Amino acid sequence: MSAHLFGAIVTLLLASSACSPQTVEKPTEVTATMETDTAPPEGENTRVPTSTTTATATSTAVPTLTLTATQAVPLVSVSGNTNCRTGPGTVYDLAGVLLVGEMAEVQGLSTVDNYVYILNPDRPGESCWLSRAYASVTGDTRDLPSFTPMPSPTPQVGFDLYLKGFENCGSTSFVIFSIRNGGAQTLKSAYVQVVDFETGEYLYGPARERFPFAPTVRPVCPPGHGNILPSGVIEFIHSPINPFARGHQAIGTITLCTGDYQGGECATRVIYFSIP
Repeated sequence: MSAHLFGAIVTLLLASSACSPQTVEKPTEVTATMETDTAPPEGENTRVPTSTTTATATSTAVPTLTLTATQAVPLVSVSGNTNCRTGPGTVYDLAGVLLVGEMAEVQGLSTVDNYVYILNPDRPGESCWLSRAYASVTGDTRDLPSFTPMPSPTPQVGFDLYLKGFENCGSTSFVIFSIRNGGAQTLKSAYVQVVDFETGEYLYGPARERFPFAPTVRPVCPPGHGNILPSGVIEFIHSPINPFARGHQAIGTITLCTGDYQGGECATRVIYFSIP
């Protein structure tokens, strides 16, 4: 190759190199991260970096607790064990018994006089009607609702039995039972017994009694009796209890019938009481 031709080729290569674009490296983009001061689990001393995700602050509302005074719930107690029924009267079915020393919550007042509507002491979650004859209510009942019972079944034979008290006649002590005829028929005869609950001994009876009702508690020496008991009337039965143990619990069982000599239709009631 001649010197002239070689020079021309070198000149051409230098010109091509001068016209080619040069590659420029771009600087590496650096993303800044943010750390939060998160408390570590107990026993560790480590700061935990967060991710690169942007954190959004939120505001949580804290509810305000308002304290109000709790109103005392009205309660009822009895001085003598008292039946609680599905309605206000002995013609209704027996639902439970409120014993002396027990307390029950008063649910409402009854539209029938001398009864109160309470939580059943024997069946939680149910309610029943309790006679106020031996009941004491504590607490404010003014805001309680009044309850009207379902219609009563046709009252044929039924009576309320309460302990009236004790009387002495010479050396003989009498327990006096108060009887209210809540049925539709006249009661004429009785079957009465009183048993010492602790010893099982009979304190009176079993005795069949004809016309056992006395119109008054006194005079009790000797006790008066000889009456029938019309519907809606209250009279008394006097039963001698000798010998007896003072302070013992006793059970009185009385069956009253519409016929003479325990004939006709009958109903039975039981009462628990303490001997003074």
